[in-house]
Amino acid sequence: MALDPTLLTAVQQQTVRGFVALRIELPAIPDAPAHTIRLIDGSGVVTFNAETFTGEDPVFGTWQTVSSITEEVSQSAPALTVTLLPSQDGSTGLIMSPLYQGAPVRMWVGAINEIDGSVIGAPELLWAGVLDVGVINTDHGVRTVELQMSSVFERMMQGREGIRLSDAWHQSIWPNERGLALMTSSTDRPVWGKDAPARNTTGVSGGGATWSGNPWDLVRR
Repeated sequence: MALDPTLLTAVQQQTVRGFVALRIELPAIPDAPAHTIRLIDGSGVVTFNAETFTGEDPVFGTWQTVSSITEEVSQSAPALTVTLLPSQDGSTGLIMSPLYQGAPVRMWVGAINEIDGSVIGAPELLWAGVLDVGVINTDHGVRTVELQMSSVFERMMQGREGIRLSDAWHQSIWPNERGLALMTSSTDRPVWGKDAPARNTTGVSGGGATWSGNPWDLVRR
């Protein structure tokens, strides 16, 4: 995706004052109300998209590091790691809550006008994903929280997520329609757009009668 023309012009100058902005939208949980983390890499204040990003969040502290982001074709979904320096002991345990797993995460890169501090053009969205798990690290008396993020592309690799022949999926579309209530698995592929292939026939005899057809029809009867 091409950069915003105004932003592209700004980053082509000899000197550029850039910024990276991080947004983590934490939902309300039993232990805490909903809270959105809006941080930039460093001190100061940046406003865009009607939101203000600062160098320190009052609950979860400051932003220390972020792993590199690369653009490539891969067989695995990209991942991101963000490290925070918590300002309160309680916030360290709070951000680790499993109830926050799946919280939306966004990251942008942009440029600032050095004269008035305004954002130049439209910041470029670098990352769209969700919060996965957190890891607490302590080194030389400094406690950090490493947040691992999963990309939205990871959902494309969940092969069984879109199974059609299941009761839960069926009722999500047609509530209280229990035609698949006893369906646990299916080895047949649904046929779309053409006639179904011919099935093997099996002869069953007994009691002086002979039946030829699909043996599963006997179960249905």
